[in-house]
Amino acid sequence: MTVIRSARTRLAVPLFAATVFAVACSSNTPTGPDTSHNAALARHFETLLDASTGFRATIYSDIVAMLAQGAPVDTGTITVNGATQRVSVITERSVRLLNGAPLDSQFAIAAWNGDGTDSVILFDQSVGTFTLWAFGEAAGEDTGGSLLVVSSPPGAQCREFLSAALPDIDIPAPLRCQFQAAADSFAIVLDHGHGATVTLPNQVLGGIRVVTAVSAPPPGA
Repeated sequence: MTVIRSARTRLAVPLFAATVFAVACSSNTPTGPDTSHNAALARHFETLLDASTGFRATIYSDIVAMLAQGAPVDTGTITVNGATQRVSVITERSVRLLNGAPLDSQFAIAAWNGDGTDSVILFDQSVGTFTLWAFGEAAGEDTGGSLLVVSSPPGAQCREFLSAALPDIDIPAPLRCQFQAAADSFAIVLDHGHGATVTLPNQVLGGIRVVTAVSAPPPGA
């Protein structure tokens, strides 16, 4: 069986170097935002994944993983060459522990227009930043750009939908998952500085904070 690796399985930001601040505003309620449609939406993106290859397939697999882990779908705005578009957005902060101690952290934003068949984008902050994008028939990957994340304190426990994800999508079992809103913004010029300018104006979006454990490599590895 071929396992679809996440675009986010790169070296992440060491926690001592991560820039995360608390904000007073949060979209979390005592029970968390509504995620009742996550399973159906994850299966929709699995259908798109089955018909896709390359960067587009990688974006879809990450969207499925985030939805399956319980990321709430929010509504936001993105500008492409100055034109504003209303998009669906999910966000996730992933924190890894090694022997019970924080190892690293990374933050991802995925957004899509309509049902996601035409325009999807994944913006990630790990060591530096990278973006996977697919607009119409074109798709690509870029590094660089800028991402600012101002996180609220974690809230209620996530409701997971891991059974809705295909078994060949790599989704680590979390130790814990909580809803966490954040004020997010990003900007990048695609196609290695020669394509569209894409920005996410600063806005508060719902999301999740997922904590997983990793094993230490064997001696000499």
